[in-house]
Amino acid sequence: MDNLPDLLRSYRAGQLDRATFTDQLAAAGFDPTDAELLANNQDFVPMGDMAEQFIVRQERRRKAQKNPLYP
Repeated sequence: MDNLPDLLRSYRAGQLDRATFTDQLAAAGFDPTDAELLANNQDFVPMGDMAEQFIVRQERRRKAQKNPLYP
Protein backbone atom coordinates (compact mmCIF):
# COMPACT_ATOMS: atom_id res chain seq x y z
CA MET A 1 0.00 0.00 0.00
CA ASP A 2 1.81 3.07 -1.27
CA ASN A 3 -0.41 5.64 0.42
CA LEU A 4 0.05 4.31 3.97
CA PRO A 5 2.16 7.31 5.08
CA ASP A 6 -0.46 9.73 3.70
CA LEU A 7 -3.24 7.74 5.34
CA LEU A 8 -1.42 7.81 8.69
CA ARG A 9 -0.77 11.55 8.42
CA SER A 10 -4.44 12.23 7.65
CA TYR A 11 -5.57 10.10 10.58
CA ARG A 12 -3.15 11.75 13.01
CA ALA A 13 -4.08 15.22 11.79
CA GLY A 14 -7.73 14.46 12.52
CA GLN A 15 -8.80 14.59 8.89
CA LEU A 16 -9.85 10.93 9.01
CA ASP A 17 -11.87 9.21 11.70
CA ARG A 18 -10.75 5.93 13.25
CA ALA A 19 -13.42 3.75 11.63
CA THR A 20 -12.62 5.03 8.13
CA PHE A 21 -8.90 4.62 8.77
CA THR A 22 -9.20 0.99 9.89
CA ASP A 23 -11.69 0.21 7.09
CA GLN A 24 -9.30 1.55 4.46
CA LEU A 25 -6.45 -0.51 5.90
CA ALA A 26 -8.62 -3.63 5.98
CA ALA A 27 -9.70 -2.99 2.37
CA ALA A 28 -6.03 -2.74 1.41
CA GLY A 29 -5.40 -6.23 2.79
CA PHE A 30 -4.33 -5.53 6.36
CA ASP A 31 -5.57 -7.87 9.06
CA PRO A 32 -8.20 -6.01 11.16
CA THR A 33 -6.09 -6.56 14.28
CA ASP A 34 -3.06 -5.00 12.57
CA ALA A 35 -5.19 -2.07 11.44
CA GLU A 36 -6.28 -1.49 15.04
CA LEU A 37 -2.67 -1.70 16.22
CA LEU A 38 -1.59 0.88 13.65
CA ALA A 39 -4.43 3.15 14.73
CA ASN A 40 -3.35 2.81 18.37
CA ASN A 41 0.36 3.37 17.66
CA GLN A 42 0.77 7.14 17.53
CA ASP A 43 4.59 6.91 17.62
CA PHE A 44 4.95 5.12 14.27
CA VAL A 45 7.07 7.12 11.84
CA PRO A 46 7.03 6.03 8.20
CA MET A 47 10.48 5.45 6.72
CA GLY A 48 10.05 8.28 4.23
CA ASP A 49 9.65 10.75 7.08
CA MET A 50 12.79 9.47 8.80
CA ALA A 51 14.79 9.76 5.59
CA GLU A 52 13.46 13.24 5.02
CA GLN A 53 14.41 14.29 8.55
CA PHE A 54 17.93 12.91 8.05
CA ILE A 55 18.37 14.85 4.81
CA VAL A 56 17.17 18.08 6.44
CA ARG A 57 19.56 17.56 9.40
CA GLN A 58 22.47 16.96 7.03
CA GLU A 59 21.67 20.11 5.04
CA ARG A 60 21.55 22.19 8.23
CA ARG A 61 24.84 20.70 9.35
CA ARG A 62 26.52 21.47 6.03
CA LYS A 63 25.27 25.06 6.08
CA ALA A 64 26.63 25.52 9.60
CA GLN A 65 30.13 24.34 8.63
CA LYS A 66 32.85 26.94 8.70
CA ASN A 67 35.37 24.90 6.74
CA PRO A 68 34.03 22.61 3.98
CA LEU A 69 36.96 20.19 4.49
CA TYR A 70 35.91 19.24 8.01
CA PRO A 71 32.56 17.72 9.05
